[in-house]
Order: sequence, then C-alpha cells, then structure tokens
Amino acid sequence: MKDEITKSIIECGKNEFLENGFEKASLQEICKKSNITTGAFYRRFKSKTDLFETIVSPSVQSVKNLVSSPHDGMPTFIKKVINGSQDEDTLLNFYEHKDNLILLLNAAEGTKYAEFFHNVAKSMSDVAYKYLSSKEGTPEISEEELHIFMSSYLQAIFEAVVHAKNKEEYKNYVENLNKFYNWENILTD
Repeated sequence: MKDEITKSIIECGKNEFLENGFEKASLQEICKKSNITTGAFYRRFKSKTDLFETIVSPSVQSVKNLVSSPHDGMPTFIKKVINGSQDEDTLLNFYEHKDNLILLLNAAEGTKYAEFFHNVAKSMSDVAYKYLSSKEGTPEISEEELHIFMSSYLQAIFEAVVHAKNKEEYKNYVENLNKFYNWENILTD
C-alpha cells in the first residue's frame, strides 16, 4: 500500500507532467507541491523518469493487454475493431485511463513512451494483417494500408478520450466513430 507522501508525489507529478510535459516538468516543482524535500522524493523514486513510468505503467499495461495477441489468434479487441462491434466496456477502459493516455499521447517526449501511440498502432495492424491474411476470402489489403486505417482509428479513439467531458459524451463519440469507420466496407471491397 502506498503511503500518503507517495500518493501526493504521484498526484503532483501527474499534474506537472500534464501541464508541462515530461521534458519540461520540474522535479523541484513536484517536490514543492508535494510539500517534501528532494531527498524524500528520492527515497521513493529513482528519478523523474521512474515517477513518470510509475504513473503511466498501469495504463500502458491495460492497452497492451487489449492489443496483445492471445495464444489462439487475434485479440478480441482487434476482432471487434474489424467487425465494427466494439463493446462499451472495452472502450470505456480507455476512458478510465484518460489522464494517463493524455500523458502518453502529449507529454511523453523524452521517455521510452514517446512512440507509444505508433507502437500500439503498429502492433494492432501487424496482428490484424496476419489474421486477415490467413482468412480465406479476405480481400487484398496491403500491410501499409491496414496500418494507416488502424492508426487513424486508434488516434480517433484516443482523441475522443482526450476531448470528452464525461463518459456519456465519450460513448457517443465512440458510437459515431464506429459508424464512420465501417470496417466491413473497407475489407469487403
């Protein structure tokens, strides 16, 4: 269980990263807003990088779990993307990680997560291409073209997370995005 000081550092760090991005975030500001010394910070975290990774790692893992390939083929999330049948719970998972997704999309420059969005989109398109290529009767679609579609879909989902003021608005955005991205038309042409 995290102590109160650690919770305060995480909260103040998240706010500092959201406001300034990782590179411009000030460790001194984080300590000041947490009412601690830098020594107290370093007893809990190795570095500013360690703090950033501690903050975003649950969300990174959650997204990786959605898009990673299970032993039996394609992840359910990607199947649902291609079938245009995203369920509410899966997509609300993104909304539950709103602040961390904003950090990963807009504030991760200078960390190992600077290419997070691209890497997730690449992983999704690689898995989807392998799956579609193995299906009989699936139309020809290039790997690059599928990557473009997957990237734009994922970007749209993340943009909905960033801009939605509440879960209801996010759900509405996602419903319209699924209508807009009519994967059946893309893949059956």
